[in-house]
Amino acid sequence: MPLPADQLPEGFTQNIRTVVEFADVGGLTELTITESGWSRSLMSVFAYAGMHQSLDKLTTDVLRRLTAVAG
Repeated sequence: MPLPADQLPEGFTQNIRTVVEFADVGGLTELTITESGWSRSLMSVFAYAGMHQSLDKLTTDVLRRLTAVAG
């Protein structure tokens, strides 16, 4: 159930749309993540940073697993 607008942090909206796309690029997988619905705010900056932190963790884990399989 959505929270009332007055209970949301400043700059936060519940109407964020996230699209995740995977594409084959020369035998490799390209990941594209697009978010829309954010207004420019401190919350959008935190969301952007959090997305990059999550992708960095994913990259580290994938590389660790590939190294283990290859090694």
